[in-house]
Amino acid sequence: NPLQFDTEHSSLYFDRCNRQIVTTHGKEVRRISLRRDRDTVKISHIGLAFVIDSFIVKFSLDHTFLALVKSHQQVDFINLETQVLLSQRCKRTNAKLLDFFWTGPDTFFFVTTNGFELYQFSSSKKSTKLLKELKMPVRWFSYSSKLLVLATGSLQSTIYAFFFKGTSIIKIPKFELDTSGPGANNKLVTKEKQVTICRLYDKVCCIHHQVSKRQLHLYQMNRESVTLSTVIDLHTEGKVVVHVVDNLLVCHNIQKKISSIFDIREEESFVAAPLPMVVEDVHIKSEEIYGNDWIYCPTNYVIVPSKGLLCEVKVNLTGVMKAFSSKRILIDFLLRRTNSKQLILGQLQALVQERSSLALVSRIFKQINAILQEYPEREDFDSTQTASSYNFQFLSSTILSPQKQEERESIRNLKRDGAVVITQSDMHKNIFLPMDNAEMDQKYFVALLVEYIRSLNHYKIEVLYFLYEIVINCLVRNNHFYQLHQFLQYHVIADSAPVAYQLLSIEKRYPPAGQLALDMLKRLNTQPSHVIEILLLRKQTLTALRLLRKTKRDTNSASEVNRFLEAASTDDEVLFYTVFKYFEERGEITQEHQSYQNIFNKKFLSADLE
Repeated sequence: NPLQFDTEHSSLYFDRCNRQIVTTHGKEVRRISLRRDRDTVKISHIGLAFVIDSFIVKFSLDHTFLALVKSHQQVDFINLETQVLLSQRCKRTNAKLLDFFWTGPDTFFFVTTNGFELYQFSSSKKSTKLLKELKMPVRWFSYSSKLLVLATGSLQSTIYAFFFKGTSIIKIPKFELDTSGPGANNKLVTKEKQVTICRLYDKVCCIHHQVSKRQLHLYQMNRESVTLSTVIDLHTEGKVVVHVVDNLLVCHNIQKKISSIFDIREEESFVAAPLPMVVEDVHIKSEEIYGNDWIYCPTNYVIVPSKGLLCEVKVNLTGVMKAFSSKRILIDFLLRRTNSKQLILGQLQALVQERSSLALVSRIFKQINAILQEYPEREDFDSTQTASSYNFQFLSSTILSPQKQEERESIRNLKRDGAVVITQSDMHKNIFLPMDNAEMDQKYFVALLVEYIRSLNHYKIEVLYFLYEIVINCLVRNNHFYQLHQFLQYHVIADSAPVAYQLLSIEKRYPPAGQLALDMLKRLNTQPSHVIEILLLRKQTLTALRLLRKTKRDTNSASEVNRFLEAASTDDEVLFYTVFKYFEERGEITQEHQSYQNIFNKKFLSADLE
């Protein structure tokens, strides 16, 4: 849903550091934050004592200062708390100020035609000092998320890059953009609008639109080197604007009024056929899409000033899914997208209903469990992965590249790129329970469950009890007791107390299940008191007594003694005599057991007197 703002403004700016729109009208400044918290959008109004006449207006990162640029030599800073005005001029009088950016609450830098200048406010915030200056001719620049790119050279194709981290600067190796033209000796001048700085799969990238070749050249940047990692064929001519949405490149061809989607992790980066954007707002008609006044802002916003609209560019995953013919590749694609959990579960449901081959289903289980292994804590609460911070991972030199067919089997890229986690609870609730019905082929269903459990074990993920429960219920319901016995014997169903208690509950239908449960409890080192109670319930009183004598060292309570005597009160007089004498010799027969004392006297003492 587009965000509306007042169209009555004298100027409009996009503040990329704070990711907000700043508008001015007379003495009033309004800022509209793009950092949406669900459906809440923060809009702030600030009144000043003078009419604002500036071509750049920005707030500091902590919104303590309002910065105004009225000339190409000086920036005025207004302390919004004290209303004190502080001005800073470019160090070089012959330099022209191109723009300035905040790198921290009290640090900022100027980009000029002579390089850049890094400044810091004093502790009193009443003065500034120059921390670092770089001198070099600058033809154009691009800045995004603390990475500054400067272009120099006659063709404006020699690129210097710098990463700002607090008051320190990390220099990236320089590199050259491809400037080859349509002819053998022709060279094209690189323009600022042809370059986009973005982050893809937690790697910082410089994307160059090579106009003559109708390609996107993706350069991956890190401390040690800059590598041309991906080349994408656009197959269309004309001006291109690149947005990044959920690690997908959305390329808008402004002239042809179409947008294409690319995923650099796919062997063929092209994902969806070029189609026009769809605007879900009554204020914009279909013929007004890709308007001349549209402002395309990083990383995925469009401002329509004439209508006072801020639109967020999103990808319709439901529509994109139709472009995939392979379910396996589709699941790979969806696992790399945020908020795609329900779509993935829907695809899994369809695969199960279609009785897809176990080989295919096994491969998909491997995909989802590889990610689950990286985020085991997600089993306790249902949430999608939060967005990473904007500090680019320069320390890693791993090259972004498509996943080749043989590399897919390693699942390494999926572990790193996975954006959604499918937990055992998700599978149980959305796949296995709904599919556990009379219409389902029970043999296939059990094989499916066992394959999922095997996949969990492969990644050393603890299998939760409810998966074993549904396997046992399915086998018992269909009288497949031999298969159940095999699963228990060969530990397909792992030992656990809940499994043991479930086996005890089916003992009447399958008598060996009781002994299997007791053996399992013994292997689990279950508390003797629990096992004794189970033995008494199963009328194995002497076995329970032997276990008590072997493990019990303290005096038994009256209730424990009473429980044994009650279990021994059967027609078997030898059993009753043995149990009673055991506790009597230990001095544990008290007045609370008088009724059992009377039974013992009647049965055995009277016989001795005769």
